[in-house]
Amino acid sequence: MKKILLYNAESHYISVNAPLLPSTRNMLSAEQFSKMRDGVCLVSTGRGGIINENALKDVILSGKVAAAALDVIADEVTPYSPLFNMKEVTINPYVAYYSEDSCNEVRQKAVQQVIDVLWQQKNPACKIN
Repeated sequence: MKKILLYNAESHYISVNAPLLPSTRNMLSAEQFSKMRDGVCLVSTGRGGIINENALKDVILSGKVAAAALDVIADEVTPYSPLFNMKEVTINPYVAYYSEDSCNEVRQKAVQQVIDVLWQQKNPACKIN
């Protein structure tokens, strides 16, 4: 499948928001970074693996990318990334959603699902394997 990238080479900020699929794995690598403006800032709320972390480290060290904010890293099982300990990189480990309101909402939805399934005989809205 052909990879499609939509960005302007003069963009100051690039936001990556995509699922991890065979067609999006390493979607941003050395080739794509080379086409970006110097000093670009990268924000990724997509899955780990979309950005080639070794290539990102190289372009950060060169100054091509000024800063990166990532929601996850490629290897979620073994917590290692070549981006760790880089002052230009912020990695947010799956907790961006967290707030007291979001936790209360999750609890309320869980209770409502139990009520719907057990007492109202409805199919569950979210099925788990």
